[in-house]
Amino acid sequence: MTPETIQVLLLEDTESDRLVVEEALRTAPGQRFRLEHVDHVAHLIELLRRPQQPDVVLIDLCVHDSQGIDTFRRVRAAAPDLPIIVQSGLSDEDLAVTAVREGAQDYIVKGRFDADLLLRTIRHARERHRAEAALRTSEERYALAVSGANDGLWDWDLASGRIYFAPRFTDMLGLPIGAFGESAERWFAAIHTEDVDDFASVIATHTAGAGGHFEHEHRVRHRDGSWRWVLCRGTAIRDDKGCAARMAGSLTDVTSRKEAEARLKHDAFHDRLTGLANRALCLDRITQAMRRVRRTERTFAVLFVDLDRFKLVNDSLGHAAGDRLLLGIADRLRTVVRPADTVARLGGDEFCIVLESIHTAEDARIVANRAREALAAPFQLAGQPVFATASIGIAINDKSHRTADDLIRAADLAMYRAKSSGRDCHHTFDAEMRHRAVTRLGLESDLRQAIDRQEFLLHYQPIVSLDNGNMHGVEALIRWNSPTRGLVSPLDFIPLAEETGLIVPIGAWVVGEATRRMALWDDESSRRPPLLDLSVNVSPRQLLSADIVQIIADALDRSELDPSRLVIEITESVLVENHHLASRALCALKELGVRVHLDDFGTGFSSLSYLQQLPIDCIKIDRSFVNGIANKGKDLEIVRAIVGLGHGLGKSVVAEGIETKGQLDRLKGLDCDFGQGFLFSRPVDSWAALPLCA
Repeated sequence: MTPETIQVLLLEDTESDRLVVEEALRTAPGQRFRLEHVDHVAHLIELLRRPQQPDVVLIDLCVHDSQGIDTFRRVRAAAPDLPIIVQSGLSDEDLAVTAVREGAQDYIVKGRFDADLLLRTIRHARERHRAEAALRTSEERYALAVSGANDGLWDWDLASGRIYFAPRFTDMLGLPIGAFGESAERWFAAIHTEDVDDFASVIATHTAGAGGHFEHEHRVRHRDGSWRWVLCRGTAIRDDKGCAARMAGSLTDVTSRKEAEARLKHDAFHDRLTGLANRALCLDRITQAMRRVRRTERTFAVLFVDLDRFKLVNDSLGHAAGDRLLLGIADRLRTVVRPADTVARLGGDEFCIVLESIHTAEDARIVANRAREALAAPFQLAGQPVFATASIGIAINDKSHRTADDLIRAADLAMYRAKSSGRDCHHTFDAEMRHRAVTRLGLESDLRQAIDRQEFLLHYQPIVSLDNGNMHGVEALIRWNSPTRGLVSPLDFIPLAEETGLIVPIGAWVVGEATRRMALWDDESSRRPPLLDLSVNVSPRQLLSADIVQIIADALDRSELDPSRLVIEITESVLVENHHLASRALCALKELGVRVHLDDFGTGFSSLSYLQQLPIDCIKIDRSFVNGIANKGKDLEIVRAIVGLGHGLGKSVVAEGIETKGQLDRLKGLDCDFGQGFLFSRPVDSWAALPLCA
């Protein structure tokens, strides 16, 4: 038998949320749906006035032209005979709950339902709505009786004060039949003291003539001592003068729904792994603290706690061990704060502590030291002791912090200062850091615009053969010609570009522009064939990006430059940070025919295994060693060793930073292959470089 087609009318103005509902209904097993979608409240009301009505109305009360609960009331007035389901986000869940109280059949939380849950919600909503429609057309007392076998019925004779309680009424509270007798006092005595006055007020208001019926949720004491949430519905039966003579109703156990609502709210504001407050709740607590301190002489502090080398635990022992470590960290951080303070997990291995009501910054530093001491004892993971340390940033609330995000950001910056100071320590945010943060923000903003405005240019520095003094190649060096800052050194903006990811588009431009310029020089050169190499620096983030090989291949295709003339210069740090990805990228570049030079050799990890295993053609001696080579000291011996090592492995050697003839003579005596530095030429723009390359 072909199942009926359920007509669903959806109010939703977010395309992604509409598609989620559409896909869930489309793939619902054993049921067919037809979805009609609108994104304006007015359009929805207009469709509900048509003769042909949908089976279910699914609405988001936070569309752009909604007026919150008033919108729900308008929809319900336009469709009193249709079941209405509210679709809510976590942030507007209270609005959805209010709508349920005012007649919506149910609500679902965006991002937390699948086709099965949506199908059940629609089916149950229709069934409940049909039952309620039947109740409205029956007599008062009997209508309540058919509202469900699980409801406890009551009938109150207002004249005599006697109440009839159906057996199910007392049974749901674990009490014997007749436990309340016929007394309203015994009933009310079982209601929670925080709820009873409001319940009595609702009944009094209804008997006085307000509304056709009343509904009230409250807690009632169960025989086992627990509190059960119940929904009490009732309606007054009035005499010919309009005075209430009787009142009849039902009691429904809604404990499961209330607990589910509580779980949803808890999950929305707590970290699932540790049970700590999450970022949303942490920001809310900070905001509340900012409001409170305006009325007192005290202040409060935010501590940003970041574990040191947490990635090593995940990589060596696995993510399960990493999760157990995070649980242990959370437990220990709870022990160093007061009940009024908040410990939150912001994500990953980042935690935050909100210290309420402190006198001075020293109070926050004491807690930071207590946190470090609490983490000092080893954690037992995978059968072995694991030691964890943390870098902690402290931000004290003051007038410069206007929002909770400002304080989190300040504590985060202070944490990075602690990491750069050697880890396992704390640092307090100060005016100097604030100034640097503002300066950095301005630099980042200008840097992002510089990409679109094409404010970058390339300078070129010759690389010379030390054997005969001839030009061997040029290295392309990026410069930023800012209209407000002037010519900006790469030392000032490349680290920021690397951190923000802007280095990827900037690096792509450098490769494209340098190869294009080299092709132009080839056309104008008197050399046949052209012999110069082109060296381009590739940062760690560029090399590890997914499209680095394609970017370089495209640049070579456009310029028609021989791949063997392109040299990619990388630093040792990228080999240490992610050896496998770096190795894969370098091998792919070698397949293109590109050559690879290892830059700044001797200043980093300097692993000999990398020189043996990876396709590296040349090593470049860092200028810090070349600077002292003329004095016959340790630098001379280091350079001698590097040159010998390079030649022994079949690789050429380039010395950077040659500025004096004495340095040049020493390098020649060591049989260094190539040199680069101010002695030969400073980096020059493309026009000045043309005669060098012609």
